[in-house]
Formats: sequence, C-alpha cells, structure tokens
Amino acid sequence: MSDLKCVPESKTARSVAEPELRFPEFNDSLQRVKLGLLTTKISDGIHSTPIYDEQGDYFFVNGNNLINGRIAIDEKTKRVNEAEFQKHQRELHNNTILLSINGTIGNMAFFRGEKIVLGKSACYINVDPEKSEKRFVSNYIQTTHVRKFFNGQLTGSTIKNLSLYTVKSLPVFIPKIEEQQKIADFLSSVDQKIEQLTEKHRLLTDYKKGVMQQLFTQQTRFKDDQGNDYPEWGFVKLNSVTSLITKGTTPTSIGHIFQVEGINFIKAESLANHRVDNSKTAKISAKCDDAMKRSRLMENDIVFSIAGTLGRTAIITSNDLPANTNQAIAIIRLADKRHVPFIHLSLNLSEISKYIRQVLSVGAQPNLNLQQVGEIKIKLPCIEEQQKIADFLTAIDQKIQQTQTTLNQTQAFKKGLLQKMFV
Repeated sequence: MSDLKCVPESKTARSVAEPELRFPEFNDSLQRVKLGLLTTKISDGIHSTPIYDEQGDYFFVNGNNLINGRIAIDEKTKRVNEAEFQKHQRELHNNTILLSINGTIGNMAFFRGEKIVLGKSACYINVDPEKSEKRFVSNYIQTTHVRKFFNGQLTGSTIKNLSLYTVKSLPVFIPKIEEQQKIADFLSSVDQKIEQLTEKHRLLTDYKKGVMQQLFTQQTRFKDDQGNDYPEWGFVKLNSVTSLITKGTTPTSIGHIFQVEGINFIKAESLANHRVDNSKTAKISAKCDDAMKRSRLMENDIVFSIAGTLGRTAIITSNDLPANTNQAIAIIRLADKRHVPFIHLSLNLSEISKYIRQVLSVGAQPNLNLQQVGEIKIKLPCIEEQQKIADFLTAIDQKIQQTQTTLNQTQAFKKGLLQKMFV
C-alpha cells in the first residue's frame, strides 16, 4: 500500500475514468474499450451432453466447477475420453480466463492446462497479451460495478444466464500495459495471502476432524492427573440429561412481523461453523418475544437445526442474547451445564448425521421431530474427561476461528482495493 497514492478527490470528481488509488509513476488517462477488443476470442463450452466415460482422462467442467480462481474437480466430476475431447475441445491456453455464465454467475478461474472439456455454463475469455494483462482483466471482472453490470443484463427467470454478447460488450477502463502489470502483481500478492490462509484453515479443520475421530472412538484417551485411566464411557439418550427440549415458531404465524432492530431471532441460516452468526439473525420486537417466551433462549442452550438444513449447531452465549427462535430450531437445555461443551461436540459427529438420515421425515422439506431429537444417543465419559476433551478441541477451534477472522479481513482488504484501483 505504501507505493500507492490517493488521487485527489477533485480529480476523481472531474473524470469518472480515474481510480481512487494509483501507483505514483503512472498518470496517463485510462482508455475505455469493450472487453471483446482486449481478447482474441470469447466463447463458451459445448451445448450438448458428451458421452461420459468413467475411465476417461478428461473432466467435463461447467461453471459450478470454477471456485476461488481454480477449476475444482472431485469424484463427482464426470469424465470423457480422448475421442470426446478431440470432438469438443476449445481453444484454451495460458491467457484463458474461465467465467461461469449460467446458474451461478461470475465464478472465475484461470486455465492452467487442465485436461478438460468445457460445458455451456462456462465461457472462456482468451486475453490478448499484447493488449492486456489477464490478471488485470480477472480482477476487473471481480469489481462490484462489473458484477452489477452483469446482474443488470441477465436473462432467464428460474436459471439466470449471462450472454456472450454482454461479456464481450463489457466496458473496461484500462491503463497502459505496464500499469496493468504492476496492479496485477500487487493484487496477486494479496491473493497469495488469501490462498495461504484458506489452506491453513482447511488443514486445521481437517486436523480437528481427525482428532475428534480419535477421541470420540476412544482410540486416544486422556488420563487423570495421577496418570490413571478414566472410567469407561456409557450411552445416554439426550432426553435423559435435559431439562427441556422444545422449538419456536414463526412470528408472522402469531400476528407479529420482523423488525429492523430488536431481539435476535435465530434461524438455521444464522448458524455457521458451530456458532451463531449474529450478522445473519433476524430481529423481532420485545412484544413478540414476550408472546413467544416459551422458546426464549438462555445462555448455554444448545440449538440444533431440525428442518430444511439439518444438524447445524451452536451453544448460545451471552453475546447472542436476548434471542428467540423458530420451529426449524430445537432448543436443547441440559440439566447439568457441565455437559454442554461435550454434548455440543457430540452432536457434530458423523454418527449423529447417520442417525438423522435414518429417522428423518422427508416431505416438502426434510425434518426431525422433538421426540427424535430426544432419542439421540450420546456416548458420555465422566465429567473430568469431558472437560479435557472439550478444552483440547476448543483450543483448536480458537485457532480455526482466528484464521477465519484473518482470512475475512484479508478478503475485505482485497475487495476494498478492487473498488479503489479500478474504474
């Protein structure tokens, strides 16, 4: 950032083609051109279904395979053989940017020589290196005003579609190639930091899963302070260790409406990473909360999503209160609060996900009833061993959360740069 300078506000007011931040050695005016003129070709993938071959060496890639700047391929990605590749291959090379244009709009990736056949929901943009820098173009397409431009041009009702004509017609304000490269180098260093943090978060998350598997299957056990084994674990049903299992209701069903401000109203979408994300809670009035006092949440309640998205959990903290919830959330109130951390961890085990799949009712949306929640079996060690396990896993959770916070901050920093370095 130290090499960048702020362009005087008076200058930006005179010309819309002046970014807020520029490197000081550049002051030439930007040129406005259509994206199509900066490329050798813009087109899309095949509009037919290829002949799949599980043994094929090539992957059939669509817009939903473009994630965080890369082509994401997993075991579900369809394969095709050499003959299908030869039949459907597109002109992809090191200066190709891939962009999702159907369904999910705007996901991007650089083509890095992957063995792929492109589907119709992805378009390829072959940047002319003599006219532009592909990383500059890629960052430009990620800016908020370009996303707004694309969203304003979408067609289709259920499945949105971005036409190739719109992509080619995108107005781009470009500086000289030297400035494009310097901007791209600078933003690439930020992208590298984001990639490192994303990888660190993934590794920590995988490590926690592995440790949980070892601890909850008792392949790894803690010992007491004298080095002795703890007692064997015993099964309990959730309803045998709770003082309350209940759920809420929808405020509109009892004559209330949501508010802009007020008491937190927690829904399934408010639960992320085993916590309540208060930026995603709705708000209700105190009068509504009073009418729904049966489902008023208390500190140390465990919330467990039971409709639509199943199995999301969180422990209610003082920061979440006052709060209430709806019928998609089960409130699990334990009689002995010392069990809360361990039972919360237990509810996120794969065995619980398996139980949910076995007993859930599938109607308009899958759901569990409160009786089924109460019959969830938990394998419970003694309180002392529970505490050691919970403390160990909480320390890992804190590292994961710290990494996530830094990642969010770096992504926000990058977003701010995009807004100020591009017109």
